Amino acid sequence: MVRAIAAKEGFEMVDDVNEDYTHLVGTIVKMRNECCAAALNHATRRISSSTRALLEKRWHMDRQANHLEYAVLSRLSTRITVELLQACGPTLHTALARRFSHYLTKCEVPTAWKQSSTILLYKKGDKEDLENYRPITLLLVLYKVFMRCILTRIRRTLDEAQPLEQARFRGKLSTLDHTITCCRLIEAAREYQEPLVLTFIDYKKAFDPVEPARVWTALEEQGVEMRYTKVLSKCYSGCTTAYSQENWIFVTVRSRDRSNNMTELDTRAIMSKQ
Repeated sequence: MVRAIAAKEGFEMVDDVNEDYTHLVGTIVKMRNECCAAALNHATRRISSSTRALLEKRWHMDRQANHLEYAVLSRLSTRITVELLQACGPTLHTALARRFSHYLTKCEVPTAWKQSSTILLYKKGDKEDLENYRPITLLLVLYKVFMRCILTRIRRTLDEAQPLEQARFRGKLSTLDHTITCCRLIEAAREYQEPLVLTFIDYKKAFDPVEPARVWTALEEQGVEMRYTKVLSKCYSGCTTAYSQENWIFVTVRSRDRSNNMTELDTRAIMSKQ
C-alpha cells in the first residue's frame, strides 16, 4: 500500500537544502499517515461502534509517560522508521539518491541532521555518578542512511590505505585473524623453547581524545576525496542534543561520536599518527 502511494508522489527537489529536506520529510510523513488511516479503517470495518471507539482512543493515546524512548522520539517531528523507507520502494529510494548526491555536490547537509536526542541508561553503581550511565544518542534515520552511504563509498579507499596488522578494521577480516596469529606464536615458542612476551593494552575511552579535525586530515591523507571530508565536517559541526529529565535540556555537542561509523574513521586517524 505505501509503495503505491509513494509511486504517485513526485518528490520534486528544490535547490535550498533545508527547504527541500523539510518538504521531503513532510511528504514521507503524509504517506505514513495515509497508510495508518487506511489500515485502521480496514481493521475496524466489521466491528461494533463501541469497540471502534476504543481502538481509535488507543490509537491516539499518548504513551509518553510510559516509555522513555518513545518520549524522546516523539520530539522528532518525523518519526520515520527504516521499515517505512524500505516499504516505499524504488520511487523514494531514487529521490533519496538524488538528494544525497545533491548534498555531496554542494557540501551541505540539512540543519535538522545536526539535532538529536539523548537518553541515559543506568548501568550499575552510584546513581549520582554520571560515569555509571551510558548515553544513547537517537539520530534521524535519513541521517544514518546518508552516513552509511558515505562509509560504503570510501571504505575501499580506507582498506587499501591500512596495513594488514589492522585486521579488525579491514574488510573480510576480524580480530579472529589476530587470535590465530597469537596462538601460532605461542605454539612456536613452546616448541622451540623460546621466550615470548605478549602485551595487552586496554585504553579507557580510546577514541574520545581524537579531535574531529584530525580525522578529516587523516582521511584526506589516505586518499579520500575532499567532498566527503567536507560533508563529514559539516555533519559534526554545530550539533546540539536534548536530554529528557524533568524538562528538556539542550546541550551543545562537543564530542565527535554521533555515529557508529566514527569508530572506523577514528582508527584511520590514530593509525596515521604512527
